[in-house]
Amino acid sequence: MTEADLERMETELGTALPSDYREILLHFPIRFDAGTADGFLWDDVEALIERNQEYRTTRNLWGTELKPLPEKYFFIGDDKAGWQHLIDTTSEPSMVYTMEYESIERIWPNLNAKKEHQSLSEWFHDYLKSLRDDGIDISAEEYPYEPGGGIAVLIIFVVLMTVIFVLVMLGIDSIFPFLPKPT
Repeated sequence: MTEADLERMETELGTALPSDYREILLHFPIRFDAGTADGFLWDDVEALIERNQEYRTTRNLWGTELKPLPEKYFFIGDDKAGWQHLIDTTSEPSMVYTMEYESIERIWPNLNAKKEHQSLSEWFHDYLKSLRDDGIDISAEEYPYEPGGGIAVLIIFVVLMTVIFVLVMLGIDSIFPFLPKPT
């Protein structure tokens, strides 16, 4: 992301971005996530503008009216499971908040292991550390996927459990009548 991208975001959203957030975006270290809206911290100007504009309006989600996000909050990314990551643009350093299912009634401080409110730099450091601990190289051009590995193991497990269940339900002697009967 460039300085011009950040200025455009600030202009279109009418928000001054905190310096620590600007630094992370200008020097985004996760190469396989650069320029995307597919991670805990988004690095896509268009997507960030669009999502922040969306959250700042009253909208309807599955018949529920969702109130606009208070202007001090800025959406920075999500976990793809219903939790959005926000920063408070009025604090220095920026503090991270979590919003549950796009509901402003469910916004709370993101806490560290000591139950203290996490700053953006601490939160991002923890995220980078979790990637490293999982053996992921953040300097790689592409995310190191293991195609089909997890799915194949799951399918094998389900098939095996199904066979065992069928054997137990039918009784092993009805499936293998040639086996000697216990006396």
